[in-house]
Amino acid sequence: MKKQHGDSHQPHGRNPYTNHQYNAGRSQAHFTAQRDIEQRREYLWRRQLELELEMRSLLAQQHALQRNWDVLQTRKAAIQGSKPAVVLSVLFTRQTSMPERNYHYAMQRIAQEEQWLLQQGNTLEAQKIAIAEQLDVIVFEWTLLQQH
Repeated sequence: MKKQHGDSHQPHGRNPYTNHQYNAGRSQAHFTAQRDIEQRREYLWRRQLELELEMRSLLAQQHALQRNWDVLQTRKAAIQGSKPAVVLSVLFTRQTSMPERNYHYAMQRIAQEEQWLLQQGNTLEAQKIAIAEQLDVIVFEWTLLQQH
């Protein structure tokens, strides 16, 4: 029987003439995979920097909120310190006086500001947690890419 051009004793039935093309395609696929890994590493690095900058911004906002809270507590203590004088004026006149109304208004305003600051603090905390989780994912993916 005559041997045909496609018959070969090469492993996997590969023709020796196409072996070079096979290796070239394989090295191209390897090169593409390496390039994809490098591009992913670069993306992760950029994203990590963005998230770290965002976290720094949130920390600065949190410090500003803390300073505002401290100022508010100082104001609250000053207003509460003036309460006995207000109470005495009400006892003598038996009417709601202007100082008493001002005192209650000021305390309501402080309570509103406290509530707003607490809400802002909770929002910042939730954002910090979300960023920390994203950073954890990036670190995990980075370690997986280091194995390649």
